[in-house]
Amino acid sequence: MEKLDFYYNGSSDKKRKLITTIKNSKIKLSNKILILSLIDSGNLDNMINEIKEDNINIIKSPLVPKGYLTGYEQFISVLDKFISYILNLIDSPELIEAIIINCLKNNKILLSRKYVYDNENIDYYKTNYNHLIVNIFYNNLIKMKNDLSEELHRINFNIEKVDLSNNSSSENLVRLISEIVFLNKNDYKLLSLFTNISEKKYNIFLNWYKMLFYKYINNLDFISTYREFNKSNNNY
Repeated sequence: MEKLDFYYNGSSDKKRKLITTIKNSKIKLSNKILILSLIDSGNLDNMINEIKEDNINIIKSPLVPKGYLTGYEQFISVLDKFISYILNLIDSPELIEAIIINCLKNNKILLSRKYVYDNENIDYYKTNYNHLIVNIFYNNLIKMKNDLSEELHRINFNIEKVDLSNNSSSENLVRLISEIVFLNKNDYKLLSLFTNISEKKYNIFLNWYKMLFYKYINNLDFISTYREFNKSNNNY
C-alpha cells in the first residue's frame, strides 16, 4: 500500500480530503505520482480550497459504475486528463512539473463541472487545455513582437493574426511551442515560454527567446519531418 501520509502535513481540510480521494478512489489515474507532487507543492492550494463538494451526476459506465463523481474526483480527473494531454505535447521530463504549475496558475479549468470523459466535452477541454499551454507564450510574443520580428518572419509566423478563441489558430501556437520544446528538450530557457515576462527581466527573456528561435530556424527541415510524423500519429 502506498504511503501518502507525507502529503497530509500542513494541509487544509479540503487538501486532506483530496489526498484521501486519490488514495481510495477507484477511478484510474494515469499520473498519480505527479498529481500528488503538484498538490504537495502548494501551488494548487487556492483552487483546491474552491472545490465544490457536491456530487456530479453522470451516466453509469464501467469507468464510473456508481453514476456520479464527488467534487474531489472531478478535480483530479480534470487534472489527470490535462497532465496526459500536455505530456503528449511537451517533451521535457526535467521541467514538466514546473511547466504545468505555470500553466495552471490563475486558471479555473480544474474547477469545471463538465465531466471530462464525456465525448460531448472533448472540444471544450481540448480548447481550454490549449489555452493553458500557450496563453503565457502568446502574451510574451505580443510584448516582444518588434524585437523578434526577424525571427517570426523567418518562420512565417504572424503573432498578430493569432486568435486564441479560434481552435485552429490556437493549435498552431501549440504546435510551435511543442516543436521548440522538442528541439531544446530540458534546456532551462524553455521555462521562459511558460513564465510571464516582466519589465525587469525583459532583456533576459528576449535573449533566451532569440536563442530558442535561432535553433528552431536552423532546424526547419527537421521540424517539417517531425511535424508530418506527429500528424500521422494524431499528436496534433
